[in-house]
Amino acid sequence: MSNDPSNHAVLIGVSRFDDEAFPPVPAAANSLRDMYKVLTDPNLCGWPVEDVSVIKDPMYDHKFVVQLRRLAQETTGTFLVFFVGHGTMTEKGELCLVFSDTLSEHADITGLSYGQVREALLLSPARVKIAVLDCCYSGRALQALSGHSTALANATDVRGTYTLTAADGAAHVVPLAQQKDELTSFTRELTRQIREGVPGKASTLTLDDLWVPLRSRILSQGLPMPGRRVDDTASDFPFTRNAAVSAIAAARNHRRSPDKDADSIETDSSKTGIRIGDWKALKSAVSIDSVISRYVQLRRAGREFRGPCPFHEGTEESISVNREKGVYYCFGCVEGGDVAKFIMRIEHLSSGEAFEWLASRAGITVLANEPGYHPIKRARLIEANQLAAVWYAKQLMSSSEANIGREFLAERGFDQAAAVRFSVGYSHQGWDHLVRYLRGEGFSNSEIIASGLAQEGRRGPIDRFRGRLMWPIRDIGGNVVGFRARKLREMDNGPKYLNTPETEIYKKNQILYGIDLAKKEIAITKHVVLVEDHTDVMACHLAGVATAITTCGAAFSSDHIKLLRRLLSDDGIGRAVFVFNDRAVGEEASLRTYDNDQNFAAETYIAITPDGTGPCELRLAKGDEAVVDLVKPRTPLFEFVLQQIAMRYDLSSPAGRSAALDQAAPVIAQIKNSGMRHEVALELARILGIFDTMFVVRRVNQLARVAREQASTAEATSLRDPALAAERELLKLALQHPELVSPAFDAFSVEEFTAPPYAAVRQAIMDADGAASGAREPQKYLIRVREVAPDDEVRAMVTELSVEPVLRRVVDAQYAGSILSQVRQRSVDRRIAELSVALGISSVDDDREHTERVQSELWTLHQYRMSLRERGAEAL
Repeated sequence: MSNDPSNHAVLIGVSRFDDEAFPPVPAAANSLRDMYKVLTDPNLCGWPVEDVSVIKDPMYDHKFVVQLRRLAQETTGTFLVFFVGHGTMTEKGELCLVFSDTLSEHADITGLSYGQVREALLLSPARVKIAVLDCCYSGRALQALSGHSTALANATDVRGTYTLTAADGAAHVVPLAQQKDELTSFTRELTRQIREGVPGKASTLTLDDLWVPLRSRILSQGLPMPGRRVDDTASDFPFTRNAAVSAIAAARNHRRSPDKDADSIETDSSKTGIRIGDWKALKSAVSIDSVISRYVQLRRAGREFRGPCPFHEGTEESISVNREKGVYYCFGCVEGGDVAKFIMRIEHLSSGEAFEWLASRAGITVLANEPGYHPIKRARLIEANQLAAVWYAKQLMSSSEANIGREFLAERGFDQAAAVRFSVGYSHQGWDHLVRYLRGEGFSNSEIIASGLAQEGRRGPIDRFRGRLMWPIRDIGGNVVGFRARKLREMDNGPKYLNTPETEIYKKNQILYGIDLAKKEIAITKHVVLVEDHTDVMACHLAGVATAITTCGAAFSSDHIKLLRRLLSDDGIGRAVFVFNDRAVGEEASLRTYDNDQNFAAETYIAITPDGTGPCELRLAKGDEAVVDLVKPRTPLFEFVLQQIAMRYDLSSPAGRSAALDQAAPVIAQIKNSGMRHEVALELARILGIFDTMFVVRRVNQLARVAREQASTAEATSLRDPALAAERELLKLALQHPELVSPAFDAFSVEEFTAPPYAAVRQAIMDADGAASGAREPQKYLIRVREVAPDDEVRAMVTELSVEPVLRRVVDAQYAGSILSQVRQRSVDRRIAELSVALGISSVDDDREHTERVQSELWTLHQYRMSLRERGAEAL
């Protein structure tokens, strides 16, 4: 904060330009005003107004440089330079700050070169020098700006330069039509961060205190990666008061929301934050108009704000936003709600996702309210992955080692613009390039490993991904939660594709690659295209199919359907087209989709690519139109499944038609909706060439009735017997997390699984060398279990259990141990019951020797049961 008599700040904003090569930037003028307000606010940065020079739309003149240098030389305390507007690169590759009369072809002599600003900073005797650049290519300014070489007088002395920049390449601003009341994106987030403060920090904030949450909130919105350079001890300079803990901020929040529940927010400054799910506290801390203004331009109209509605077409101001009440209403949609409903609807998030989304963008710490759930840790893991995505992308563009990756993309029709659009990157071949970078950004070894970006090596953590092309995987909210890495070199002994392992933020069964890019178009068109590979997703989007997505190393499951339902519509009505490169793969996947959700399957279509080529290869060979034509709804899923069955038989003979009916009828009988089942049965009769259509309908309905009765009995048994739920959970753990249950699981006998299907899966795991082999070789484990399964039913059960989510949000050794002990304890209880019956029979027959054996085993089992209850998995 400014309290030195010899401080000076120079704020430069350029929004109008003579050269048409530089479009106007009205938002720059707004950013200039806002930065001035923040700097001179006595409750924040506290600069006296006489120490701040505001220069708006300047013309370039050598006198300007002289004046800037003079101010710098006269300043001995803190010297700050802020610039917002256009930046451009000269022919020599130097950054030039564009003034109103700068000519694009002669920017080096008609604009302010950053070299001149740098020289003024270097020559200044100021103890602290701060440069904040909000323009394109500002990242080029991050070169050394050393302070005096004199040794520090004492540990509290602050000396050096702090540089903040908006972007290496093009900076982000909203469209011109929306800029009237908007700020440039970087300055908007910087001033918001200063006004909101940082929970958990001291009463004054350094620029480093601001940097970490500022970077996080910028990346979370998909904005360009900001830059920072610190020399000497400038990072220790107290830049602003912390609004998050000041009494002034608390009073301001209280006036804004008089009915705020004070008990819902921690008062200890070291734990400032909001409990997960505490919507009342979050709504009181977040202004609804600031959230909605991220999507549409709002203007003040009395006590409310008005603007176009983002949920339907049209430019009329149909949406009304009331900040005091915290609600919005659209007269066109005839619908409204609070900030939670708005975010859930526009971003297609669940309640929990919307809560974390809002909190993270408001810079609010989310505190856990349930054991094992760590929102602060989740935020750190997400930030680590987002930083890694930016770092990988930079390597792809600039590293000579990444030439093989650039060639790989070019061979598949993807240019640099495509790589940037999908944030494709490259991981260095070295052992710990990323690890060292993330350490420098303040992440601990344990955080880097927990994020899935590194693994333990003999001498510390090493990069998990090395020498590969990197595709960041984002959740529906746009957060980077993992990566898919493609092998590029023959000498790489790893798998062709390497995915992030399961982490606290990455669950492959709940993630769809491309969903962040496709969600808006899916919600509008009620149409989704599912392809096999991430390069196919890229090809589809580039060809104009903006609804393309794919799974991330997992089979399409019911969890994926739940995610898509939120986009397609509330009742799940919408069209899905599955694009397969291979007919056999398509058949297997179709049946799985059919089993998962028949309402979803009813509007599902199948497309098989010609010659076994995917959309990526098809686009390369025949162009964008061929891809667009491929994904048009073709063959309904039910028809495709029936055709695949019919192709296996000779339908010209009665025996062939009968055999085909025997296989197809049970499939159709699984359809729960009777009307749909009737229509599909008629279609089956047509495909098989059976003229007596009602015979086919009766056959299908009879099988459906039997199946319902069996399912009802099985379901009742399942509900009455908790042991089956525990057995199922243990098998899921053994297949999905073998490292958590081995070697104890491998000591379980098949007889300890009472449901025959579960016992068969346990036997298959045993035949595949047990869960311990899964811990050693996770890539081959599930393939081996499926291979040794005795029939299709057991293989289907293995697949089902390997993708079904575990019941707990956080899966750890403690939870795995509790499930292991539950299954074993129920097994012991069953054996005790059997022996008790045997003991009664022995007493009747007066078989003393047998009775003694039974009594001895009973005593041992009772002791074991007691040990299991007291010590849990330790007693196994």
